[in-house]
Amino acid sequence: MAQILASQDLNDFENSLEYLNKAIEICINSPIQGLSEHINLLNKKITTLKSLNRYKEAVTTFEYKDSLQSLYHTNSKDVAIADMNAKFKVQEEQLKTEKLNYRNQRLTWGIMFTVLGLVFTSIFAWLFYHFYQRKKRHNLELEVANQAKIKLIEELNGKNQVIENKLKNKLLILSSNNKSLDILKKEILALDIENKRKREFLHILDSSINEDIVDNIEQEYLQTNQEFVSKLRELHPDLSANNVKLCLLIKLGLSYKEISSLNYNSPESIKVAKSRLKKNSIIQKICLSINI
Repeated sequence: MAQILASQDLNDFENSLEYLNKAIEICINSPIQGLSEHINLLNKKITTLKSLNRYKEAVTTFEYKDSLQSLYHTNSKDVAIADMNAKFKVQEEQLKTEKLNYRNQRLTWGIMFTVLGLVFTSIFAWLFYHFYQRKKRHNLELEVANQAKIKLIEELNGKNQVIENKLKNKLLILSSNNKSLDILKKEILALDIENKRKREFLHILDSSINEDIVDNIEQEYLQTNQEFVSKLRELHPDLSANNVKLCLLIKLGLSYKEISSLNYNSPESIKVAKSRLKKNSIIQKICLSINI
């Protein structure tokens, strides 16, 4: 278009007007972006018409140019508004995309934390269940072991009780025999015979007494009560062997007379010995051990 204007002779207004009309026709067929160039050509046409004294056509062209300028401004505003709306739409789409991404990210983190929570909860539940089962199994084993121990202790106590009852019966029989021998000795001494004959009879009676039987029974009883004897000697190391035997006989439940007939002592001496033990609170401990 610039070449067309450059090639014309500006002094020849008719030719110039013809070229301007062709240029304007080209601009009319062009898009809205060529409106500014179209208006410039119209201004040149108006100037050319004035030079040719064709004022009426110049006024018509001016009115056309004015309407075209208003259209240009309107279209420019529409384009600006359209551009602004497009930018707003782009920003809105970006904002929606960011919100959607943020929501998806939160959802992803929520799912991840939920999965991790479930995993940790499952692991904790498994560990707790495993620990509970192991503790339960351990407690069951301890209970079984305790029951077996209690059963064994009861069996041993039962056996010891049977042995003690047998020993007590043996000692009671010996005590009864010794009482009978004492009565017989007294009757022999009361007989009206020579003293020599009395001594012979008493010697026969004494020789019939087997002291080893009593010692064996006492030793057997000591062996069955080793723990009691050890504890007694630990608490009272100054006790003599006779006092230990006396404590065992008291623990067995024999009376003064029964003990005196076994040891060939008077009941009074046994009573005195027991009183000494009572002062040292040994009798109470013996009773406590019997209750246990």
